[in-house]
Amino acid sequence: MKNIMDKIRNISKNDDEVTPKKTIVFFGFYLVFFLIIFLLLTFNSNKNYLTQEYESSNSKVNNKGLLKKNFVYDYKINVDGVLHDYYGKKYEDTEKFKYNNLDYYRDKNKFLVNKDGKWTSCDNPYVFFEFIDFDSMLKIIQNATFMAKTENADGTILYHYLITSNTINKVLYDKDSDYDEDPDSIDIYTDSSDNITNIHYQLNHFCTHVDNCNNTLDIEMNFEMNGSVKKIDNPAL
Repeated sequence: MKNIMDKIRNISKNDDEVTPKKTIVFFGFYLVFFLIIFLLLTFNSNKNYLTQEYESSNSKVNNKGLLKKNFVYDYKINVDGVLHDYYGKKYEDTEKFKYNNLDYYRDKNKFLVNKDGKWTSCDNPYVFFEFIDFDSMLKIIQNATFMAKTENADGTILYHYLITSNTINKVLYDKDSDYDEDPDSIDIYTDSSDNITNIHYQLNHFCTHVDNCNNTLDIEMNFEMNGSVKKIDNPAL
């Protein structure tokens, strides 16, 4: 950079004759100089914005449909190529869903499974439950970094977020970490009525950092939020 500035000074100092060529060279050097400074400042600003630990921003997407706790869902969780598919319905704190050809019932943190026509208590069958649990889902969205919004002609909208492993550790597990890494992504789709229809997590960096997978963690959640789900009674009673 010092050599460039010396050349500019020599052009203006050592020759009184100003030609179009020298004018172009003179202003060209200044244009390149300020362009480099601008790019450096922009890069550093974006890097700090994305990697700051526990970076928080207000969610730009409307959560009103989720907050009603009344929807049909299909959760697809892909861990290193192994697919776990949960299809069911939610009403307030209760759920009834199917997984691996078995029927399950959930009431808060209690789970029942139907085997051979009999409902019995069982462990939580969800893998990576912390990412699809209702309260955790809202926390993740609210603490992710909003990046972009794409509005389509049919009224549907795509919201794009980034989130670091440090933020996930703090929000979900209240743990401090200092990973130097690229952020993972969250895409949220809404319909023309502003209801969330799909949430897609790509959490490869987080999953490999905490040793919960070898390479990939992909979570896709589809929702139908038409308010049609009625009260779900405990099938064992």
